[in-house]
Amino acid sequence: RKSALGSRVAASTERILLEPQNNYFEFSMKLAGTTTGVISLSHPFYNFKDIKVQGRAVRVHLLNSAWTSVLHEAPDLRFPLEELQFPTEPTADFSITVMHHPYNWFISPEVRRDLRDKVESNSDLVLTGHEHENELSARTVDQGPNLSYLEGGVLQEGERHNLCSFNVIRLDFASDTRLIKRYTWTGDY
Repeated sequence: RKSALGSRVAASTERILLEPQNNYFEFSMKLAGTTTGVISLSHPFYNFKDIKVQGRAVRVHLLNSAWTSVLHEAPDLRFPLEELQFPTEPTADFSITVMHHPYNWFISPEVRRDLRDKVESNSDLVLTGHEHENELSARTVDQGPNLSYLEGGVLQEGERHNLCSFNVIRLDFASDTRLIKRYTWTGDY
């Protein structure tokens, strides 16, 4: 695991590190009904899916931030940066990047800054989780796009139901707006 900094490692090491995610890979392919546009053994680090929304091209970038994650993890995750080959054609009207861990969980300086720069230069909205802190923020990147970050809350939190939440995002290209609505558990159903 420690040999993987910002690049790929030996295939045998990758197999060992990715093996705990095999059930997820199978689940994602089954859920999508396809092997394209999902994180899978054939694309274990990055993939993308283009979809049409209101006649516009929306590109969803999927990053597997957990491939070097361990129990009781420290902020030293790795990512093979050469695997981030963001497509430029066909162009997308709106790009969303989805990754479980926010940048502060990646090893610095080897991965964190380059990963952030690549994601930010190819995204309008970045969705993360892991920390269970529901938060929305905006960032203006020098000479680049304005982008939003949405960190998801905890979906299921044992007895502390008041902490359970999720977000719904509505993109309206006709009015050039996006609505992000947070839903919180308020009772027993």
